[in-house]
Amino acid sequence: MKVICAGLAKTGTKSITKALRHLGYEVYDWEEQIFYFMDQWIDVFQNGAAPDVKYIYQNADAVVDVPGVFFWEEILEAFPDCKVILSERNEDSWVESWVNQLKALDNTKSVLLKILSPTMRKFSRIGRASVRALYGSRETTPTYVFRKRYRMHNDRVRSLAPPSKLLLYDVKQGWKPLCDFLGCEVPTVAFPHENVKGEIAQKLVKLSSTRIGRQVKWEIQRAMLVVISAIVILAAIIWAFCYN
Repeated sequence: MKVICAGLAKTGTKSITKALRHLGYEVYDWEEQIFYFMDQWIDVFQNGAAPDVKYIYQNADAVVDVPGVFFWEEILEAFPDCKVILSERNEDSWVESWVNQLKALDNTKSVLLKILSPTMRKFSRIGRASVRALYGSRETTPTYVFRKRYRMHNDRVRSLAPPSKLLLYDVKQGWKPLCDFLGCEVPTVAFPHENVKGEIAQKLVKLSSTRIGRQVKWEIQRAMLVVISAIVILAAIIWAFCYN
């Protein structure tokens, strides 16, 4: 592990993820963290276990987004040579963007998916628990709480991360401060601009576009096959009973 991205969602984390991958880093974003280690996170958020961050992040170069951003201190303790990037933006703009993303995510809810897919049930539990841990609520209305949590989180990172290993960063600054901090050459391509207007929610709806989505899709297809097979068998039994 080399880099901890300690900024909250909607501070350019998806753009930073793409930028780090372009620079050659193996990045664990929310999908890699949750998909590969669902049972570990369920144990943390439901059973009171401490996260085994040494195990979870042993093959990663960088971590971005949940659940890792909530446990950035534990990750830094386990990998003390890590550099820390705190991505920030204007507070008013951040609150508005965060609320809009929560609303977009609300529109992706499906009771049927949770009924048919064990993976979706686990993913939903971990996602909800991570959001409540970081932001205090999964609702869209408590904006005062969101502001307070945003300041508390950022202040804690500034105060506890070693100053020599900390970059306070706004993605509008582009490649140079990021590359100077990491000791990389500045790429000639434009800096990424990802997750505009909460488009990550649209990605979640398209099940084939993520690892978790593809697993959910397979589980749903399997469950539907079982249901259809059961209906056919039941119909055959009823027909045999009635006409023989």
